[in-house]
Amino acid sequence: MRVHSNIAITSAALASSFGCSTEELRANLAAERRGLSFTHRFSDRINSPLGEIPWNDLGIPIRDPSDSDSLLLQGCQAVFARLKEKSEVFQRYPSSRLGLFIGTTTCGISGFFDVTRELKNSGRALNSLLKADMQQAWVGRKLASEFAIRGPVYTFSSSCAASAQAFVMAHDSVRMGWVDAAIVLGVDVLNSVTLHGFDALQLLDPNYCQPFSEARAGINLSEAIVAMVLEKEEDPSIGTRVRSYAALTEGHHMTQPAPEGVGMQRCMEMALVQAGLEPHEISYINPHGTATLANDAGEALAIGQIFGDTSLVHPTKRYTGHTLGASGALELLISSLMLEANHSSAFQNAYALKNSFGFGGSNISIVLQRGSL
Repeated sequence: MRVHSNIAITSAALASSFGCSTEELRANLAAERRGLSFTHRFSDRINSPLGEIPWNDLGIPIRDPSDSDSLLLQGCQAVFARLKEKSEVFQRYPSSRLGLFIGTTTCGISGFFDVTRELKNSGRALNSLLKADMQQAWVGRKLASEFAIRGPVYTFSSSCAASAQAFVMAHDSVRMGWVDAAIVLGVDVLNSVTLHGFDALQLLDPNYCQPFSEARAGINLSEAIVAMVLEKEEDPSIGTRVRSYAALTEGHHMTQPAPEGVGMQRCMEMALVQAGLEPHEISYINPHGTATLANDAGEALAIGQIFGDTSLVHPTKRYTGHTLGASGALELLISSLMLEANHSSAFQNAYALKNSFGFGGSNISIVLQRGSL
């Protein structure tokens, strides 16, 4: 994608263990606080620290921890309501010119538990039990209906790169004139399948995770709901500009990256070329940085090949935990705030690089240009 720096992130709303507003994100980043705790709603089964959305603060009581989809929908509705208060995007454009682009991994998973129970107890045929809300697209349909979004609605589920993929597709939809503005939503909520799956793979760190550290021992899982608006903005002081992106699929393995991070390196190099930038012009790198042995090793090698070292790398999953499909959106927002906060001190240049690398070799690198949220 060639440079189109008049498209910007102009507004955002969120719910996460690391903050439920951009102001809280700024404060927690400055203080280097963790949004992770050993005390959580799955403490009786999972010993690793997790990051929980403060559901009570959102006015959403947890009645059944196994019903993650109910929490997910209520959380998305609350975040969209906040976005509507902050942004004029719902009033500025006709509803037919507003699109919704969602990235998630486990949306709809509660329905499979319901079907499994009914299948076991009722003796009914499986096809008679299948429901629309078992499909990951169901939350998009509900939100579009409730908030009068009549443009395109897409859902992406490319594992941990899901909301980064949603972001770049939303960007292209604005750039090509399919919509006047796009809302990007990254969302994943903690659930038993994800937790026990990663636990069975021995990928959960029993302590606080340490991305890009030699002492890293695995991930801390977390949950987040992040919505942001992308639209054309001619004033360079408003919003964080999308300078460029690159997206490629290396297809090396179902879960592991290619040896020595060659696919990751190629993706970052493509993003820099599309941005018209040299490596020394990047001031901040927010890596995928999961704290697993293989992924961090490959990404560190790739970054070292391009930038010479990893001194520019700031892995924020050590604070937020890994929010899976929501991580791209959350970390793009964090990257934009870091550019804004450090414009007069540590970061001499106005550009940040954000990586999202998912299972199956779904690699996305995005270059952001400093503006202001």
